[in-house]
Amino acid sequence: MFTRKSKKEKKLVRTKFGQEKIGHARGGLKSMILAVLVLVMLLLLLLAAFMNEGRISLYAGLLCIVMGYMDIKGIYYGVLGFKERNKRYFWCKAGIGANSGILLCLVLLFIRGLI
Repeated sequence: MFTRKSKKEKKLVRTKFGQEKIGHARGGLKSMILAVLVLVMLLLLLLAAFMNEGRISLYAGLLCIVMGYMDIKGIYYGVLGFKERNKRYFWCKAGIGANSGILLCLVLLFIRGLI
């Protein structure tokens, strides 16, 4: 007969040496940390542009390129996190989604700047 597992039992996986607690995938954590870092940098950059009435220097453009690279790297780390075995993949999914959304915003800002 089937029984429901408690929350504690769901977080355990059977291994050769007994039961082990399932942790989060490291790639997913790296991905989410990069997403939060890029989001904070983007908000600070938008605040600086607003405070200077749209007159922003060349360094801000270079910073946007660096943020785009960091977003692509965050998506890469999220995908690598799915390859880790016996881990929870919540942060991988959240990191890929957050990095994709931020990258989309950066691309839209770039296109808006061209028009």
